[in-house]
Amino acid sequence: MTLALREKFETAGRTPITVHAKAIGQLGKLPPFSPVLTKLMASLADEDVSFSEVAATIEKDTVLAGNVLRMVNSARYGLRGTVNSVRHAVSLLGLSRIRNTAMSISLGQLYTKLNAHPQWSHRQFNMRSTAEAIMADQLAQHIDADYPEGGFAAGLLHHLGLLLAAIAIQAEFDQMRLDYTAGAHLLVECERLRWGFAHTELTGSILREWNLPTPIQSAVRTDLPIPSGTTPVPLARLVLASSRLSGRLSIPIQPWMRPAEGLPMDVFEELGLQDKAPLILERFHTEFEATRSFFQ
Repeated sequence: MTLALREKFETAGRTPITVHAKAIGQLGKLPPFSPVLTKLMASLADEDVSFSEVAATIEKDTVLAGNVLRMVNSARYGLRGTVNSVRHAVSLLGLSRIRNTAMSISLGQLYTKLNAHPQWSHRQFNMRSTAEAIMADQLAQHIDADYPEGGFAAGLLHHLGLLLAAIAIQAEFDQMRLDYTAGAHLLVECERLRWGFAHTELTGSILREWNLPTPIQSAVRTDLPIPSGTTPVPLARLVLASSRLSGRLSIPIQPWMRPAEGLPMDVFEELGLQDKAPLILERFHTEFEATRSFFQ
């Protein structure tokens, strides 16, 4: 938190509010996962999960299966012929991609049913979450990461703490949002001033409650120092990079957030992936455009 920001609110007679326990206490306001989504999440920790198991799980939800096939058959993928079954889709695009697609669609449709702050856009949040998930997964395929299989899920859930704040602690969320939109301060600065923590810390607590794999719990905590020069690269660094890239590709978390500064190539250079950047961006746009139509 900058000194100027602290002085501004001290002068106004306001102090930071610690609301972490209050927010977590309202976790029940998030609807429970469907049985299918629960199984897909659980499969992230199962190294021996098979193609047939994932396909069978998705096929149990006819709406989800239909949406997955709709996406696979979109012009973006340019597949020859029509894919008529989830099992066929898995054989063509791979287990991870189909599972990731199913999780993204399921969570996006789950979020839209929630009663959030009036200034909260579920559509924009879903697009940003999906963008980060796809980008983290793409980065993990081109760099030596410590838990590459968790890239998509970590990116998809990275900002879940901000969503919970917009649902469960709306007064505190509104104060933070007004602080942010009134000045040039970073979102994390305004969060720490009003709440006493960054929203990614709340995300980590949510994922602990949900018992997701420990590496994913740690990776979303991008409010913590992330060591540089470490091999293999910590998943948290890829998640942070995917977040920065998504912002620089003009996909904000919320419409009222300021445009991100800097160029995408700067982030690729930091990761040593400047030569891979065109390929990563091409694959990112293919998957992102094929998925974004599900978020209304």
